[in-house]
Amino acid sequence: MSSQDAFNYAIGVLACLSALVSVVLYYQTYLPITQMKALDELLNDTRNLYMRAKEDGVLPHGIAFTGNLEELELESDELREQAYKATTQLEEYSALLQGLSRKIMRTAGSVKRFRAYVIDILHRQLVKSKGVSREDLAVLLLHIDVQWPPA
Repeated sequence: MSSQDAFNYAIGVLACLSALVSVVLYYQTYLPITQMKALDELLNDTRNLYMRAKEDGVLPHGIAFTGNLEELELESDELREQAYKATTQLEEYSALLQGLSRKIMRTAGSVKRFRAYVIDILHRQLVKSKGVSREDLAVLLLHIDVQWPPA
């Protein structure tokens, strides 16, 4: 074996290893634990937005949001239980291949749609009662701790 052949084999092995590491790092973002953390943050933000609007009396009476929010939280709890059962990397990748991450992302999509619905209702109520513009609502939503409705 010549030194050039040995060099070519070494480069080939390094290329294969770097490709494997790249694939592993890419799929790290899709692992159920990572997706679950994102869902938890999204659900927490949505819950805070809903509770703040409810406390301030901005949500119209007669619209049942709580049931939808509770359903999403229950679904999230079930997914969290499944995600946290995977304690090793192999189990996490197995859960990924079995579709757990896809279920978590689907639930996150439902939470986003629910949040968009709440924001739409908030906007309509604020425009109706106080004449708040879309820009003012965007500022309010970015800074949830700002008093609602604005003075």
